[in-house]
Amino acid sequence: MQIKSIIATLTLAALAQADNNNCEKSCTKELSPLCASNNETYNNLCLFQIAQCQQPTLTISANQSCSTNVKFCTRLCPTVYQPVCGSDNTTYPTECDLKNKACNNPSLTVTKQGACDNCPKACLEILAPVCGSDGKTYDNTCFLLKTACANPSLNLTFVSTGSCTNGNNTTTTAPPSGTTLPPSGTTLPPTTSGNPSTTTTPPTTKPASSATTAMLSLMSAAAIAITYML
Repeated sequence: MQIKSIIATLTLAALAQADNNNCEKSCTKELSPLCASNNETYNNLCLFQIAQCQQPTLTISANQSCSTNVKFCTRLCPTVYQPVCGSDNTTYPTECDLKNKACNNPSLTVTKQGACDNCPKACLEILAPVCGSDGKTYDNTCFLLKTACANPSLNLTFVSTGSCTNGNNTTTTAPPSGTTLPPSGTTLPPTTSGNPSTTTTPPTTKPASSATTAMLSLMSAAAIAITYML
């Protein structure tokens, strides 16, 4: 019995030494990948054995690199807008859309029914116009964001600073202060080039003198008399 105990002890010591050798041995740069049960790829068997020494339950799953196992969700979702707020503080059109996103992100969950509370509550009355993708001009970016948040189906986005130049926006230019506009329907005279303060006055005709008038009368009477004589 004593001899059997000694043999068993020596066997265990040999196995322990072998395990220590596996944990401490150096490996070559040989590239022969293995996929382990922990879904990690080891470049060769030697590297796997070192890892297995530290994790005895580790096994080989495949004699090749582990796949990424990326899932592609093809769930068709309804077009009815029933928003839900996700744990990533993003509003999804429906819970179905959120689940599609969560297909590759299991930690993503629904935090509440309805849109997330990240829309601006109120905006300052500051005039810094911006143009939205709907062709409308908003007083400032805050008003644009507020409208976009309240109407997700519009897919409203920022286009440019300043008023829109087309679409539903119209720009009105007010007349200078103190200017009196003519009544509606009045036809204005054509404008003249040059200095607006310069007015062209038409030439005036002086009336004929009384002597000239009498002479003309005599000549007319003489002409009439000659006509009758002929």
